[in-house]
Amino acid sequence: MLVEQRNITLTVPQALGLAMQQHQAGNIIQAEELYRGVLALDAANSDALHYLGVICYQRKNYQAAIDFIQKAIGINGRVPSYYSNLGLIFQSMGLLKKAEDYQRQAISLNPAYPEAYNNLGTSLYAQGRLEDAAAAYGQALSVKAQYPEALYNIGIILRDQGKHEEALGLYDRALALRPDYAEAYNNKGFALQELDRHEEAVECYKKALEIKPGYAESLNNLGVAYLAEGKADEAIECYKKAIGIRPDYAEAYNNWGYALEDQRRHDEAVEVYEKAVSLKPDYAEAFNNMGLALKEAGRLDEAVANHKKAAELKPDFAKAHNNIGNVYQQQGKFDLAAGAYLKAIEIQPDLAAAYRNLVSCKKFAAGDDGLLSVIEGFLEKGGLKGEDEGDLHFALGKINDDLGHYEKAFRHYKKANDYETTRYEFDRSKHSGHIDKLIASYTKEYFDERRLWGSGSELPVLIVGMMRSGTTLVEQIIASHPKAFGAGELNFWDEQERKIEERNGVLDEQFADGMAVSYIDHLRGFSPEALRITDKMPHNFMRLGLFHLAFPHGRIIHCKRNPVDSCLSIYFHKFGGHHPFAYDLDDISFFCNEYLRLMEHWRSVLPDEIFLEVQYEELVEDQEGVSRAMLEFCGLKWDDQCLSFHEHDRPVRTASNWQVRQPLYKSSKERWRNYEPFLGPLASFLQRYD
Repeated sequence: MLVEQRNITLTVPQALGLAMQQHQAGNIIQAEELYRGVLALDAANSDALHYLGVICYQRKNYQAAIDFIQKAIGINGRVPSYYSNLGLIFQSMGLLKKAEDYQRQAISLNPAYPEAYNNLGTSLYAQGRLEDAAAAYGQALSVKAQYPEALYNIGIILRDQGKHEEALGLYDRALALRPDYAEAYNNKGFALQELDRHEEAVECYKKALEIKPGYAESLNNLGVAYLAEGKADEAIECYKKAIGIRPDYAEAYNNWGYALEDQRRHDEAVEVYEKAVSLKPDYAEAFNNMGLALKEAGRLDEAVANHKKAAELKPDFAKAHNNIGNVYQQQGKFDLAAGAYLKAIEIQPDLAAAYRNLVSCKKFAAGDDGLLSVIEGFLEKGGLKGEDEGDLHFALGKINDDLGHYEKAFRHYKKANDYETTRYEFDRSKHSGHIDKLIASYTKEYFDERRLWGSGSELPVLIVGMMRSGTTLVEQIIASHPKAFGAGELNFWDEQERKIEERNGVLDEQFADGMAVSYIDHLRGFSPEALRITDKMPHNFMRLGLFHLAFPHGRIIHCKRNPVDSCLSIYFHKFGGHHPFAYDLDDISFFCNEYLRLMEHWRSVLPDEIFLEVQYEELVEDQEGVSRAMLEFCGLKWDDQCLSFHEHDRPVRTASNWQVRQPLYKSSKERWRNYEPFLGPLASFLQRYD
């Protein structure tokens, strides 16, 4: 019997051999032509039927693939590869038990069949039977010691078990046997990332992409590694490239949203998350992340709805319940917040962040020691991740501080902060250099020469100061006025700083005017009618020069507090965002000194009439007198509602959200005295302050 192939006459064995060569070379069309030519002459040729089934499988035409291979088995049921490949097809269809059964049949026909053991391991792994899968991969290696795919697959199991160092060893062995193994480089990168070795991870992902340029998963992972290095722009480019290759790549959209969040581009992040969930409607993680972005954008009801959607899609999603609690807490709904945190803990009893958040919903008193014992029990048991351990120490610090156990409280706060210092590094020289540049650039003469720049609007009121200096309280008092609105902590001026950097530092009148227009539009999005809108981002004390250029008549309120109390309060909190100085008393002291140096400069170059200093301790002692002075400074007539600021139901997005829902109290004044033996570098402020 002869097969005609493009004017060449071949015997059936020759045609089958050529078809297999073409198939292995990736020439699927020519291979199929030859297989069909063989079957035209020999309809019972089981090999041709089998390989046609493989081609159908490669084209994801699974039913046709099954039909061809089952027909081959019907003709010759003693060929192990037929069963193994049929098992792979069922695996791709999600029929895992069938896949397992066919791999076992292949092994029964050939107990020395390493590929079948490897495929069996993959089907067992997909069923969540990790120990059985590892045993199957081990059998593959016992038959074929130099088997990179089996080594790689055992590495995946070790990865899932959190044994990343051991997984690295397996990936390296696989790569030694197969240097072009892009997937092994990709997973090695993941293991390195989990070990916080981000630079090495980046190199692995790049190597995977050299081997396999269209490897969307590796591009996505490279983006994650870049983001861990603080390179959000590079990360976003990776996600965009991954999506260019795979337009339906919901995970890359999700990670892109996370990178935008890192840049505080919350509204853009929401749009990207919406794309992720449109591609994958059951994507609980993306709904949860969208909730986080909406919360930061001030869209709290929508944030709660998205977190609830995440919890509905994934009932055991404890973090979604924790995030629901965070939004409720911001809205002042402390009972609902506590309920959400308790639900998160019910689902995941070791969710440390939920305990840290729960303790901030109330002030603990004698007899409230049940939660204390639970948290201490988790710490005594050990085996916690560093961040979880830190969160539990923050929680215990808060409880013990409330109970008046100050030495014990400080011990817990120190342990919590010691962990945070392993995650962040504060560059004192860089920070000080930036302050020097601001002082040198924004002189009185500089402002005088540009006094006609910007807008004459008096709408914005900037509230600045060290964190934990009373900025939230001051905003809450002003926002209680019927003609004022408190917008909270806005990232607008931080974003303008970034835009100026992108313009190579060029700041001209056109840009200043544009900033003013954009800021007013942004503020009016919060309240179209208010006479004054506050922005209480504390670190805007670094950007008062930009603000004054855009709004020469815009008011600035500087919140001052005893630096020791302010710095200690910073040390006692875990902050969202990037505050690398906030977890070491020496760094906090350095940062505070630089802040005081810069504020002294602003006082000397900004007009007195637009600059008000509010001393926290004076506000506590004379609430009405200081509040009246603040309202007068803002150009607002007095309203008694400002004395009942704690009854105002506006959202509060800072660590002070519980305190400002209470009547004004004096217990936070000179709080440092409770911790006098532990002040360390902060003690130097006492003499200066007195």
